[in-house]
Amino acid sequence: MKRTLAIPALGGLALALGLVVAGAAEPPAPGMASPPPAQSWMHHPDHGGMRPGMRHAMHGPMMGPRGAAIRDMLALEHLYRAQGHVDAVATLYRDVLARSRDPLLRNFAYARLARAELAPRNTGAAILTLRQALDENLKAVAALPASGTPVRR
Repeated sequence: MKRTLAIPALGGLALALGLVVAGAAEPPAPGMASPPPAQSWMHHPDHGGMRPGMRHAMHGPMMGPRGAAIRDMLALEHLYRAQGHVDAVATLYRDVLARSRDPLLRNFAYARLARAELAPRNTGAAILTLRQALDENLKAVAALPASGTPVRR
């Protein structure tokens, strides 16, 4: 049994789809700001200052509590900025630094804090924050066994 294709139905579907797409391409009404695409801030190429290992912790198979904490920090930062509470962003990351000893979360918080401090062109505070992060990371590296020393298992 051969079936025939209902062309009028497809034509109506194409017309409806065309109208939906055309409506989505319309500029926002005067005085109305268009909302950002859903979670586009999470998919920025630099992932908000994250290093490759941080991206893996956030999107990789071992997402876990670290990735959840990073997502929460980014979501809170986005909401603070959307509401105009830019000062709360720096407070958020300082709070994370005070409460966490996890190196990945601390590096992420330091990077985001420096970026928040740089926003009003306060390069001095951003430099101090990054120097503090560097000092902390160098101490952690110094505590590691020397590269030529065999590791006991």
